[in-house]
Amino acid sequence: EGYRVLRLILITICTLIFSGIAAGMGLSVQLFVEAGIGSSLCAPGENLCDRQFLFVSRAFNSAAGVAGILQLFAGWLFDRAGGRVMSTVAAALVAIGFVMLQIPLRGAQLGQDARTSGWLCAALLVADTGAFMSTISGMAMIWHFPDLQTFVSALAGSAMSAAAL
Repeated sequence: EGYRVLRLILITICTLIFSGIAAGMGLSVQLFVEAGIGSSLCAPGENLCDRQFLFVSRAFNSAAGVAGILQLFAGWLFDRAGGRVMSTVAAALVAIGFVMLQIPLRGAQLGQDARTSGWLCAALLVADTGAFMSTISGMAMIWHFPDLQTFVSALAGSAMSAAAL
């Protein structure tokens, strides 16, 4: 019984870690703007501007929308390959998305925002697709914890919200 509880705790932690950044959009937009992403859209000498906020917000909204649509693929993959394969693919996508985020972030730091800010939407799309897949793959826990079906469903549904914190 102790091993079973430990496994449930570890799976819960992993699900939360790989919940991406889409859920925290309100805070993330501000952080990315302050990091300089989209700064090339501002007038010379202007520190932060509305066009910069709109650019970053649109990237988040577009990526989250497309990633949400890709949940259909995630459901198909889950049914065909199972939760273990899907969670591995999901974790890889989140990690790749976070690595891709370094392109616009480093570009902004090096004064190359005009060349690198376009990577923001792609990086968010990859990370958020992985996050949605991670959430769906959490449903595989029902097989291992049949007496905790409500908890497993709640965990899968609330992982993205918990990641926003």
